[in-house]
Amino acid sequence: MLGRLCDARSRLLSSYGVVQSRTAIVEPPIEKKEKIDLFMETKKKYQVFVSSTYEDLQKERWEVIKALLELDCIPSGMELFPAANQDQWTLIKQLINDCDYYLVIIGGRYGSLGPQAMSYTEMEYRYAQTRRKPTIAFLHKNPDSLPIDKREKSAKRKRQLMAFRTLIQTKMVRFWSTPSELGSAVSRSLVKLIEVNPSAGWIRADPRTMPQFGSFSDFHEVFPALIEDAKKITLYFIHSRRWRENNNESIKRFLQKRNAKLLVFLPNLKNKRLIDALVSHFEDGPTIPHLIADAYRYFDSLASDHPSKVEVRQFDLYPTYSFYRFDDRIVLAMYPTTASKKEVPTLAIDKRSRYWQFVIDDIRVLTKTRP
Repeated sequence: MLGRLCDARSRLLSSYGVVQSRTAIVEPPIEKKEKIDLFMETKKKYQVFVSSTYEDLQKERWEVIKALLELDCIPSGMELFPAANQDQWTLIKQLINDCDYYLVIIGGRYGSLGPQAMSYTEMEYRYAQTRRKPTIAFLHKNPDSLPIDKREKSAKRKRQLMAFRTLIQTKMVRFWSTPSELGSAVSRSLVKLIEVNPSAGWIRADPRTMPQFGSFSDFHEVFPALIEDAKKITLYFIHSRRWRENNNESIKRFLQKRNAKLLVFLPNLKNKRLIDALVSHFEDGPTIPHLIADAYRYFDSLASDHPSKVEVRQFDLYPTYSFYRFDDRIVLAMYPTTASKKEVPTLAIDKRSRYWQFVIDDIRVLTKTRP
């Protein structure tokens, strides 16, 4: 039966000028590779800007930074800019822009003044509010009890400090008395703030980690591992020439596995309405039939070499997307409706995804089609 199908397909392919090769393929030995979870939950790190006066709160800032590091957060703040000047303020604003959360610590000092006779701490706080950064303020319970060298001496500065404390208390506030108490308060409060106000965070760039969404090119580096780790692969696309070329060796290694299964769905070349629609919707439209024919040649050759492992089927409906299924993992890429070339939106799906059943239902329909 397989021989008759391959012969019939060979006659169809030859009408497009494609000669089917029967050259034996010498397979390279299977390499053992580290097993990696490409769909694993990637842990985020949150950048937290810590705003305060400096000289009088060094121990307190150290406790806060330790608390943030224990929470796997990235602290940022005045340690990066010791000099007070206009360039410093530009850097401060950029750091606040990039941060996920903003903390302000107030002791007994108002702090050094900026160009508008306002302390840098207050300038930072006001700027963070304009950027709508999730904020927690930590105020000393009794600033008058602090040592004299940690309190403001002038009446004007004391009034400014009290006005700033009053402003801050319109938002979320926690109180502290000692450095260790402050560190504990930061740990508890930030965990709650992250829960209530989730932020984008930062994720380590790692080519072994599957992106959840992006362009198709963003997934190129993870396809070889997905292919070689899989037990069963199901492919649904128009021809995917470049993908086949890039992953040819990985596909060959996959098929050396004892129980490997490769199921491929390609457009029915005899369906004139489907082929005409594909030709009209892609920039390289005139070459589409030849590219599809080449895809048949490629997978028929694999089926000839691995008759119990490879099956090629046809589909007749216009595809709105392509998918690449590797066991319980799917990469789904959209097809454009206009002929111009563009980045293709692509997403990763696994069994936890709300879209998993959407693709599985389509696969069930496809598997009812004729070989």
